[in-house]
Amino acid sequence: QEIYHSRAFYVFAVSDLIIAGTGTAFWFHLRSTFQESGVSETVVSTIYPMLAVVSVVGRLFSGWLIDVTSQRHVMSIGLFLQSIGLALVPAMMMIPSTTTTTTSDSMLDNRNFLAYAVALCMGSSGSFCSNVRATIYAEYY
Repeated sequence: QEIYHSRAFYVFAVSDLIIAGTGTAFWFHLRSTFQESGVSETVVSTIYPMLAVVSVVGRLFSGWLIDVTSQRHVMSIGLFLQSIGLALVPAMMMIPSTTTTTTSDSMLDNRNFLAYAVALCMGSSGSFCSNVRATIYAEYY
């Protein structure tokens, strides 16, 4: 019962809700959104293994960051990364392709580059917020 009177609980719960809601929708629609934006199928397929690496590195880094700062700061960074990643999606749809072919797999193509940037931000965000969730609930509740 005491937990429901804690302002900190609601701050972290709402933050968790934002990450879960927007993150789930993003990952569910990732392939179709990226393909609609003109990102090549090859790039879309390489994003998933990249996310696995980003997730591991993000978990390790955010765990260290929680030790040297606070959970609040790491959650703020995670939410910021999430907002940057989501803001880049419409930008990816609006910018023109820098290549002349429609099936370009080049990293130098603006859309492909932004696809990797979006995935990096979203993957890091998930790692940061997952670590905060694990430490907050274990430590305080």
